[in-house]
Amino acid sequence: SIAATGEPRYLPDITIASTVPASRRKNASPDVRSWYGVPLFINGRVSAVLQLDSTCVDAFNEDDRLAILSLAPAVAQAVGRALLPAAAEQLESSAS
Repeated sequence: SIAATGEPRYLPDITIASTVPASRRKNASPDVRSWYGVPLFINGRVSAVLQLDSTCVDAFNEDDRLAILSLAPAVAQAVGRALLPAAAEQLESSAS
């Protein structure tokens, strides 16, 4: 998984990808064909995964994937900032 490896993953056609369990393919939107997942590192660990999908087979070429990868740190930073208030509140409640 992306969270375990910290590596992005691209599936040009999820309907034939042998690495996608049949149960997951069954639960996916019937229109989704290609999928790209990128790890979001917050405080040095994978805390979320940015997922993009498309109704087109092989929708994300190498340039697309590189562009998305280059945006991942900014997305992770925004997600981390959004989580700060909740984390601070959790720390306060556990300290009392």
